[in-house]
Amino acid sequence: DGNWAFALELFSALPLKCLTPDVIGFNATVSACERAAQWERALRVLASARRAGVQLDVVGFSAAISACGRGAAWARAAWLLRRMRSVKLLPNAVSFGAAINAHGRAGHWARALELFTEMREIALYPSFVCFSTAISACEVGSEWAGALHLFEEMHSALMAPDTAAFNASISACERASRWEHCHDLLSCMQQAAVPLDSITFGAAMSACERSAHWERALWTLSRARELGSTLGFVALGASAAACEHAGRLELSRCLFAALERSAHRRAWAVAGDVCLVPGVDAPLLCHGSALAVAPNRLVDRMCSPAMEACLPHGLDVGQRHASL
Repeated sequence: DGNWAFALELFSALPLKCLTPDVIGFNATVSACERAAQWERALRVLASARRAGVQLDVVGFSAAISACGRGAAWARAAWLLRRMRSVKLLPNAVSFGAAINAHGRAGHWARALELFTEMREIALYPSFVCFSTAISACEVGSEWAGALHLFEEMHSALMAPDTAAFNASISACERASRWEHCHDLLSCMQQAAVPLDSITFGAAMSACERSAHWERALWTLSRARELGSTLGFVALGASAAACEHAGRLELSRCLFAALERSAHRRAWAVAGDVCLVPGVDAPLLCHGSALAVAPNRLVDRMCSPAMEACLPHGLDVGQRHASL
């Protein structure tokens, strides 16, 4: 990405060597600007091509649209797409994908989805990138039904969604409080061996928080811990809030206390330990959590830090330990 300035320098030096850049030279320079999100410079190169009487092709225009998308210049991206048609160039899947991405990243999700539909109207089948960017646009607009529809279409087209596509779909469902779809997608990811990351688990736990499904929140927390995923405080806080919203105040206080009093590493361990207190291990077991195996041994070894976290909140730790 840092070579864009050098590319522009070489491009500017061509006339000094009595060399005239052709469409390949213009395309290469625009592409260098695109990779560095230098959309204004990419547009200047386009303008210089027009002054030189060189008609750029679909490659050059698509790179310029992508540069505008990376630089959050969605209006310019839209203008370039219209400009292509005015010079008798037919946008391809790359052009549309770049334009969809530009609109989606700027929050104009409705227009992004219109462009996706427009592709099909001119007999262009969406690429993997087009599907992924359209799903991301649905995420921005909390259009969970649209995200799931596009997701299913990807499967029908024998395209394997990646982590980003799954995360966007899960986030779209989370924003609309469709927690059940979040966990269906989470299960699909695991079945398809698609890597799960902190974004995946964070969105799933936020969905549980919105719907007060504390068992699911703690199950997701235990799965993240089991898979070695490191979660941030926001995700851990979502689990605590889910317990609070469901009236499981003891669990919530333990999680919040751990977050307040501990460093990230210790808070993460305590958060996982809380999953093993009474009333939690049974639902975890129903959902197949590995942490529910041999609960008595695990409780003896792991729950004392969680109970320590409860002390400042006046919880009856002795009674709780006896019940274990």
